[in-house]
Amino acid sequence: MPRSRKINLGKVRASLNAQCPKCGHLIPPAEVKRVDLERAQCPKCGEKFQPGGFRQDGVNQVGNA
Repeated sequence: MPRSRKINLGKVRASLNAQCPKCGHLIPPAEVKRVDLERAQCPKCGEKFQPGGFRQDGVNQVGNA
C-alpha cells in the first residue's frame, strides 16, 4: 500500500509565480498583467514575455530540457 505524502502548500504557491526573464522579478499570480493570451508583462521593467518556462522553440527555460 502506498504511503500518503503531505503536500507542501508553500512550494505549490511558489511554483505559480512567474519570473521575468529580463530583470528576474518574481510575479505572484495576483500581479500578472496579461498582454494577450500567451504573453504577460512585468510590472517592474515592462518586459513582455511568455510565462511558464517554455519558449516557442520548445526549449525549457526553467530546468533541463
